Amino acid sequence: MVKLDDSIVLEFRNVGFIYPYDSVYTLDKLRFCVNIGEKVQLVLGRQGGKTTVARMICGLLKPSEGDILYRGEKLSDCPFPKRKIGVLLEGNTFSRGSVYSNIEYAVALRNRGKNIKAITKNAITENGLDEYANSKVKELSALLRIKVALARLSTRELDLLVMDDVCKENLEQAIQIELLVEDFVRKRKCALLMLT
Repeated sequence: MVKLDDSIVLEFRNVGFIYPYDSVYTLDKLRFCVNIGEKVQLVLGRQGGKTTVARMICGLLKPSEGDILYRGEKLSDCPFPKRKIGVLLEGNTFSRGSVYSNIEYAVALRNRGKNIKAITKNAITENGLDEYANSKVKELSALLRIKVALARLSTRELDLLVMDDVCKENLEQAIQIELLVEDFVRKRKCALLMLT
């Protein structure tokens, strides 16, 4: 195990990634780190590997070369329950159900045996979603869908929130989403990695 400075939450060390069907690296020797409570904006541009970085942080892809470290150990060696990482992906995935059922599902995954209904109701209220609790998530605006995603994440402890280019609707909505996310990380004292 590689020991790092305790203030570093996430570090990419010379990370490269190439898709099996490609002959060119999507990412080549990417290096950066994110410290506790820090906001980092990683600008990779169009087709620059933003979603690839997010997928590697989620554990859905493994680097072709280099290392990704979380709290001083290889991310691949850190079991999922120990990872305190939340991810907002472009086009967040939601079930066809209501705001309530989407949040309840996320709560149930991590809180077996606890009062799931109370945790769900608290997350809805805390995130200003009471009037939308019975609304279908797919019918909500982009800003409200982000609120639902943040409500799901608000039920767990986070060190890091990763945001993968979720602000595409329009400039006004992009600013509102960014302010909402920044307020979320400030209240939870977690780091923010914005992939743009």
